[in-house]
Amino acid sequence: LDRVFLDTKYGRTLNSKWDLFTSLNFATQFSKGYKYEDDANGDEQELLISDLLAPAFVTLALGFEYHPVPYFKVRIAPLAPRVTLLRDNNGRFDEVDSIAPYGVEVGEDTRFEWLAFQLTADFDKDIATNLNLKFKYLMFANYETFEGKTIDHRLDLMLTAKVNRFISVSVGGIVLYDYDQDNEVQLSQAFNLGFAYSFQNFVDK
Repeated sequence: LDRVFLDTKYGRTLNSKWDLFTSLNFATQFSKGYKYEDDANGDEQELLISDLLAPAFVTLALGFEYHPVPYFKVRIAPLAPRVTLLRDNNGRFDEVDSIAPYGVEVGEDTRFEWLAFQLTADFDKDIATNLNLKFKYLMFANYETFEGKTIDHRLDLMLTAKVNRFISVSVGGIVLYDYDQDNEVQLSQAFNLGFAYSFQNFVDK
């Protein structure tokens, strides 16, 4: 899980449950990603499919945020232009696509999608004593190429149990569908065992 995700938002309140917002976010990864396949001799091959800033996504969104309860919110952005960056797109990502990996034509390093829609949903709640559920869902659709199979979906899910004051255990996963990467759903799972200690110099009310 080497994802880099930066997000900044500015909003104005419309009422108790709705805001008008604009946001700018950036997403990429720390290191190289590979797909593993066996060759004709049965030997496993390491095939490059991604790298730092390859791809990277910069999205500007303008729309409305709905927050009916403190632990759940939805951003609806009818206008969400996105730039896809692909560093050193010289054919090294042929395993993704030999013509336009991640939608960026070989020999180019950027793709602009000016007319697009984005929806994000965030949930973060203690669903039981010492048990927290957190998820983030993102949908992105380009109006110019709009059809069911070209809509991007990503779901990050994490369930965290606090074992005691210092130790927590988390299980989670990612479900990803991006037609410019793969025409099938991609899955990953994670298990974390953590140690944490917090302190404060004030007393809770």
